[in-house]
Amino acid sequence: MTTLNFLLTTPPNWFVYSSGFASIIALLFVILYFIKPCLKITDESDYSKKKIRIKCVNNNFLRSTMKDIQCDIVVSEANSFYITDTLELQKDWITGICYHDNYIFKVKNIPDNFDNKHYLKVRILAINILGIKKFYQRVFKID
Repeated sequence: MTTLNFLLTTPPNWFVYSSGFASIIALLFVILYFIKPCLKITDESDYSKKKIRIKCVNNNFLRSTMKDIQCDIVVSEANSFYITDTLELQKDWITGICYHDNYIFKVKNIPDNFDNKHYLKVRILAINILGIKKFYQRVFKID
């Protein structure tokens, strides 16, 4: 009778191994969900020509995952941002963005007085390694 109780109370080895394997897969899934592209500004000092250059480096496994890019000049008052000017992308279409490319944004009207409250907000829509479309945003201070 004691052998039967032992068999009924202890889980089989395959169950222990499969639950450990499932937890590793779940942890890997969570880590992969948060992998995102990195945004860097390569040249932002060319205000006389009314252009701002942005270099987008995609860290995703599949390099052709960037679908849309948007760039705004925003003003900070305390903790809130409001958009003063939207920058237009010079390229008309975005298909398979190369991961070593510079994107030139033309500014419609740059205010003459750039004080410490102006920031550059860059948003890209990219597909992460799991196939989920996500917006990634980065804010840079304009000096």
